[in-house]
Amino acid sequence: MGKSIRLDRLLIGVLALLGSAALGQVIAGDPEPALAASAAAPLPATSSPTRTATRVAIQTPTISRTSTPRPTNTPRSTNTLSPTRTTTPTRTPRLPTPTPTAVPELNWTSIHALPSRSGPLLVAYYYPWYDARTWTSRITPDQPAQPYISADPAVMERHIGQAQGAGIDVFNVAWLGPGNPTDANLARMLPIAAAHGFDLTVGFETDSPFLSSQSDFVQALRYALARYAAQPGYLRYEGKPVLFFWRPRAIPLDGLENPVAAWHAVRDAVDPNGDAIWIAEGDRFEFLEVFDGIYPYSVAWSPDVDQTLRLYAARTRRQAENLNTSKLWVAGVMPGYDDRLTGRSDAFTRDRATGRFYGETWRAAVGTRPDWIMIVSWNEWVEGTQIEPSRSYGNQYLNTTRAAVSAWKSAVADGRAAPPIRGSPAEAAPPEAAVGGIARQDQPEALPSENRALYRPRSANCSTR
Repeated sequence: MGKSIRLDRLLIGVLALLGSAALGQVIAGDPEPALAASAAAPLPATSSPTRTATRVAIQTPTISRTSTPRPTNTPRSTNTLSPTRTTTPTRTPRLPTPTPTAVPELNWTSIHALPSRSGPLLVAYYYPWYDARTWTSRITPDQPAQPYISADPAVMERHIGQAQGAGIDVFNVAWLGPGNPTDANLARMLPIAAAHGFDLTVGFETDSPFLSSQSDFVQALRYALARYAAQPGYLRYEGKPVLFFWRPRAIPLDGLENPVAAWHAVRDAVDPNGDAIWIAEGDRFEFLEVFDGIYPYSVAWSPDVDQTLRLYAARTRRQAENLNTSKLWVAGVMPGYDDRLTGRSDAFTRDRATGRFYGETWRAAVGTRPDWIMIVSWNEWVEGTQIEPSRSYGNQYLNTTRAAVSAWKSAVADGRAAPPIRGSPAEAAPPEAAVGGIARQDQPEALPSENRALYRPRSANCSTR
């Protein structure tokens, strides 16, 4: 059985942070010795604008619980595009959970009173786990215009400045849990973001090799909220801190019947009163019983991106209507996809078509009248979805992003595009002006018949609350 596309990419990221000796073993398909070696490796020394406290067990806050009723599963639509499920990935070897840094207890009243955002947001997925070895590994289809080490504060500042210049509001920072370098890099990046009026949020990696039980999840999420939710530079929306969750169906069941029940248990223990906003990745809309919104990670597999995103938006709103509550619909855009250099058995490519595919995904996303839009990605180099400046494309994708987001937000603000409707399955396409002059692609480029079977949800397949 082949590894999932994100599983081995995640392992490559872990190894880039924790040690280089075993990187080749992971790429070749033998992760266990690699992980064992990397788990024992010392963390890279980096300078940091903020001092990390001595690692001790966290003090978890005590908060009351209000129960949430379980929903009826939403039936799959017939006569509409329904993606094929991916196979179950090879299980990641379990590693001990790193000891987290001491954090203060949560004070939700003070957090809700802090400055926060509202209205449409443009979020970009951000990966903080690269070092110099990444750019010589020969598994990236392109290279950054300036190769870098993720832990370098100057790199963080450069990325934030470039993203702001392109109209991006938030980086969703991939996070493997407390006490590892992704945590250190998030902490290092927050004051830089705050100084520039930019925001970051935790992108919780459910299949992190450092988190192996629901108890680990609870501890990690309490830590993340307590340490980061009140900090300047962390995303708060309408008074609530925001968390994104990659691949929620990967949660350990720990004896419960399904992932939805498992997430009920975790949220009941971490955030029972809904003081934060939890947003899940994927296409399993029954998770919206637990989560406050949903987004698709990838649409590269889809032969008709417009139809796929409209189906996802409609199902999000239908589920919100069934639950009699509001849910956030976060539409996804991406420039293309190419993981062929990884040697994965199911590797494939979605051609960028000199920028036309990015324009197609933007037009489709805006057409669903989203609350927010998620770019996948700022810098996922192994899978070739990056928009940051590169050797092959320069600033092309930043320029396209700036035009598209400016037109989208302007159209919402002045009424040329209707605002999103939460909790309703009704949807309407925006006028042409709302897509920033991006040429309409009525149909995606024709795919060679031998490749059509590869266009299936891979990263995109996940579950929700």
